[in-house]
Amino acid sequence: MLQRHLARAGYSVHMRRIETAEALRAALTETPGWDLVLADYTLPGFGARDALRLIQETGLDLPFIIVSGTIDEISAVDAMRAGAHDYVLKGHLERLLPAIERELADARRRLEDNLARKAAERKSAELMTRLINSERLAAAGRMANTLAHEINNPLEALTNIFYLLQTYHDIPAQAQELLAVASRELERVGHITRSTLSFYRKVPGRTLDLQTVLDEVVQLFQSRAAQHHVELITRYGPERRRAPSNRVRATHLSDDLRSVHYDPSLRQVFANLVGNALEAMDNNGGQIVIRARLCGPNAIVTVADSGLGIDPTNLHYIFEPFFTTKGERGTGLGLWVTRGIVEEQGGRLQLRTSTTGPRRGTVIRITLPANPAPVDSL
Repeated sequence: MLQRHLARAGYSVHMRRIETAEALRAALTETPGWDLVLADYTLPGFGARDALRLIQETGLDLPFIIVSGTIDEISAVDAMRAGAHDYVLKGHLERLLPAIERELADARRRLEDNLARKAAERKSAELMTRLINSERLAAAGRMANTLAHEINNPLEALTNIFYLLQTYHDIPAQAQELLAVASRELERVGHITRSTLSFYRKVPGRTLDLQTVLDEVVQLFQSRAAQHHVELITRYGPERRRAPSNRVRATHLSDDLRSVHYDPSLRQVFANLVGNALEAMDNNGGQIVIRARLCGPNAIVTVADSGLGIDPTNLHYIFEPFFTTKGERGTGLGLWVTRGIVEEQGGRLQLRTSTTGPRRGTVIRITLPANPAPVDSL
């Protein structure tokens, strides 16, 4: 009777008749969920009061309307106090449709209000997280500033010692090469401390050509890669691909990576990327391929590894400060700093990763302007 009454009013009704508590529990778990409960008040074994109590236990916000021919006014008021939304006598079903429409509209309003409260909570939580991160970054900056001052004096002494050692003529060639590597790394540490001291003001410094930057990073990680059975491969210049016989490749791609110069902080970018790639390898070794080429107005560098890849659930967070999957070994600042340096030099960073299949691993692509804004060279 109720289904026919609603259908005549224009409703498309999917209705389920429930006679036991078990059947109601099962129905409440179905997807999609229900919009409305119509309950008789007195039924043998399972009536409206039991059904209302069970629904309230689930926490569902379902409009609950009692439709009965026997309910008295006192019982109806008690049911409303217990949580029922309305009651309609079977002899006055003209009240049913307005009651249903009102309760469905109220339910939609409650849902929208609830979603708006949750959105406000999320926004507030995100704002609080940003504020906390800002304070942590400020504290980290203050501490780094102090450390940079303390490091500068012994660093300068070490730099002078290595310089004097390199002037000796009786040092074996292999030792000279190691001294050169150590001197370059000390110079990089010096640049980092100077950058830290000038965190809030841009200080122009000397530049390095792109190939030198990449070669120095590769040389730095060569020994560590060999220990982990990882092959470091460099491919500089345009990829040599055979063009189709009916097409002509008209774009000229220069392979002279020494023709473009950048701030030395770019070494930190590629050192971070190669270091991360090494840590992503499993115990079976693998390859890290570093490609670099000039393409029109841009220099493009990719660092591709055959490692474990990045879990998709972490992709949204990996460039946020202090996010790390390395536990106590990581600061959570590496990729955040890396992207900041790239963007500071007018470039952009893109990432592609896979944790399964033949293309498992991570590829990070750095695109830089081939003619960056001029800076003073020392």
